[in-house]
Amino acid sequence: MRAFLKMTALSMVVGGLLFAQAPMGQRMANRQQQRMARRAAAVRAPGGQLGKLMAGYLGLTEQQKTQIQAIYQNARTESQPLREQLRQNQQDLRAAIVAGGPVESLAAAQGELLGKLTAIRANTQIQVRKVLTPEQLAKLDELRSNRRVRPGRRAGPPQQ
Repeated sequence: MRAFLKMTALSMVVGGLLFAQAPMGQRMANRQQQRMARRAAAVRAPGGQLGKLMAGYLGLTEQQKTQIQAIYQNARTESQPLREQLRQNQQDLRAAIVAGGPVESLAAAQGELLGKLTAIRANTQIQVRKVLTPEQLAKLDELRSNRRVRPGRRAGPPQQ
């Protein structure tokens, strides 16, 4: 009888733990999304894998690397409040959609924020290009012109 009670209690505890956990597929999907996000952040960061590869490919000097890191840091600092506003605007927009309320002003605000972020990104690229030598610029332009467009992404303007 004691063994039966112990087995019953154990099975209830194990069963409770199983039901308390997210479904296995969902946990795996969450882990995969987290891994992908970490990889993407590491690759995109100026000092990350892609930044190191580009620095090696372009043959950047230590002074150029320092200047470019400062440019990216300034851009990050400048864009941080805009990204926070954009995140809040997106939450407000989702709430307005669910509530069935007007969304025009929120959509316009989102467009304005995205425009400002795009301008910061473009100005950052201009500043980085000013640091590069003509040979490095030629290498960079060649690399960008040979870049493949991934599915779901828009291609840039046609090459002439």
